[in-house]
Amino acid sequence: MAVSPQQNVIDELNRIAFLLERQLAPSYRVEAFRRAARALVEVDVAAVAAAGRLRSVPGVGERIESIVRDVLDGGRSEYRLRLEEEVGQQAQSPLQAALRGDLHVHTIWSDGGAEMIEMVETAIDLGHEYVAITDHSPSLKIARGLSIERLEEQFLLVEDVQRQVGDRIRILTGSETDILLDGSLDWPEDHLRRLDIVVGSVHNKLRIPPDEMTPRLVEAMQNPYLDILGHPTGRMGGKARSSYDHELVFAAAAHFGVALEINSRPERLDLQPDLVRLATSLGCNFVISTDAHAPGQMMWQGNGVAIAEEAGLDQDRILNALSADDLLAARGRP
Repeated sequence: MAVSPQQNVIDELNRIAFLLERQLAPSYRVEAFRRAARALVEVDVAAVAAAGRLRSVPGVGERIESIVRDVLDGGRSEYRLRLEEEVGQQAQSPLQAALRGDLHVHTIWSDGGAEMIEMVETAIDLGHEYVAITDHSPSLKIARGLSIERLEEQFLLVEDVQRQVGDRIRILTGSETDILLDGSLDWPEDHLRRLDIVVGSVHNKLRIPPDEMTPRLVEAMQNPYLDILGHPTGRMGGKARSSYDHELVFAAAAHFGVALEINSRPERLDLQPDLVRLATSLGCNFVISTDAHAPGQMMWQGNGVAIAEEAGLDQDRILNALSADDLLAARGRP
C-alpha cells in the first residue's frame, strides 16, 4: 500500500532525528525534528503547505519547512541525504561488527522516548539479530517503573511486535531491575524467572559507604536470575558514584555467572578500561549495551566497543557476540 505524502514527511523528520542521534548531536537538535514530526501529525500537511502556513505549525522553522516542501515535491531533503552520507562513512571495527544484539534498551513504557516497535525496527536497521526490551522495575518511580500489571501487558506487547517483525529479529523480554538496599531484586521470583534478560542496576543510595555497598552487590550477585550488572559503578558525567570493593564484587560476579555491562551512554561509559581489565583478570564476562532511550541512541554501542578495545577485551568474553540461543544458555539459570 502506498504511503501518504503526510506520512513521508513525518518519516523524513523522524529519520533525520535518528541520524542526528547516531552522530551524537545535542539532544535539543534531535528533539526539534521529533517535536515537529509530532505536530505535523495533527494537521493536513499538504493543505497547510499549499496555503503557505507551514510556519504556523509549532516547531516548524525555516529548515524544517524546506525539508517538508522537498518531501511533498516527491523527493528527499538535501539535509537528510547529507546526514545519510556522513553516517554511512562511519566504519565499524571488527569487534563492533561481531556484536549480534543490544541487551539494554528502554521504551516509552518507562523513561524511553519511543514505542517498542520503533526501537525494534531500529535494531533491525542496525543489523542486530536480537534486542532486549529492558524497561525499569517498580521501585524506580521517577522513571515510570513498570508495575506487575504493566509488565504482564508488556509481555503481550512483545508477542505482538514479534509477530509484526517476523523472523527479522528476535525480541527478548527483559527488565532493568533495581538492586534494592538489601541486595534483593525488584521483582518477585516468578516474574524474574519469566524474563529472558535481567539487568540489575543500582539507582538509589548510590553513595552509601563501601562497607554497605559491597555486601549489597555481592548479595545481588547470588540471585540466580540476575544476568547482568548494569552500569556497575553508577558513573555519570565522568565520575563513579558508587564505591565498593571491586575485586570482591567482580569475583562474585564471575563465580555466580553474572556478566558486567560496559554501558555505552556518553555520560556513563561504565565500566572504564582499568576496571574491565581487573574484572577480566578475575574471570568475568561482559556485555556491551547502549542503555538507549531513543532510536538513534542504539548507535552508541561503538562507545562501549572502544572501551573494550582499549582494555584488550577478547570477543569470547562478550556475551552479546553470541547467538540468542547461546546467550540464553550462557545465563546459567536454574
